[in-house]
Amino acid sequence: MPGQHVDGGMSFRLTAILEFYPGNAQPGEWQDHYIGFQMIHGSDTYYGWARVGWGLADQPAENGNNIVGRLYEWAYEDTPGLGIDVGVTPEPATLLLLAVGGLALRRRGSSM
Repeated sequence: MPGQHVDGGMSFRLTAILEFYPGNAQPGEWQDHYIGFQMIHGSDTYYGWARVGWGLADQPAENGNNIVGRLYEWAYEDTPGLGIDVGVTPEPATLLLLAVGGLALRRRGSSM
């Protein structure tokens, strides 16, 4: 799923519930997966992605459950309604970085 675009054109089926079955996994084996998600806040919808893994723990928890999950990384687009590419973490615009660098050089030159 890396590189796939997550936006309103996708069908989101789960609401605040994550169910999975690890198949024939053995303790210590992890299966990494990407998931796309949407968050709704008021009338705004935000889209994001997460890289998750799940598998079996070496020792069951007190409740007897030995299925465990991990969240490795995630990102979401902070502009409502705008999608995001899976595996991409939004960064400041290159032009903004160049402008900040230019100001730093200008300031350094005037202080010499």
